[in-house]
Amino acid sequence: MRSMYASALAVAIAALFVLALPFSEAHAQKRGPKDGKGGMKMEHSGSDSGKGCPFFGDVEVMKKRLNLTDEQVEKIGAINLKYKKEHLKLKEQLDPKIAQLKQLLLEDTIDLNAVKAKLKEIGDLKVEVHFARIRHRVEIESVLTAEQKSKLRAEMHGKRHPHHGDRKMRGGPRPEYE
Repeated sequence: MRSMYASALAVAIAALFVLALPFSEAHAQKRGPKDGKGGMKMEHSGSDSGKGCPFFGDVEVMKKRLNLTDEQVEKIGAINLKYKKEHLKLKEQLDPKIAQLKQLLLEDTIDLNAVKAKLKEIGDLKVEVHFARIRHRVEIESVLTAEQKSKLRAEMHGKRHPHHGDRKMRGGPRPEYE
């Protein structure tokens, strides 16, 4: 009995994390980009032209920062539009599954097997979303020169978790490898 209770509790906690993710993403989008270090803003322009993209920012900003040619701007705009469409298709599949999971968790008697199966479906779709982001980045980088790619990666790396502060606050320095 105790084991079943522990399993139910673990599944419920996992489900809450899954359910909270869309809200945390929405909260992050409402706050908008905070780019105080001169890094490339990674925001969506709201246009359906493919110029703005939630993963690689506004092509016009990229053009200025990376000194892109007009041909590169066109190619990246098309790539952005292609992946925006793919992202929307995945979101259309993901949203109902999250709603179904919520419904399963509201039942008087929670079917743990059904909850677990739904969590797996949601997890698989989230893997597809993340993999699409990686493919998107790789495809954009294929349009860039080596110098532009290096600059983009440096700017993207500088934007990663700037709010985390000093590493010492999170458990000390990283071990050095030779």
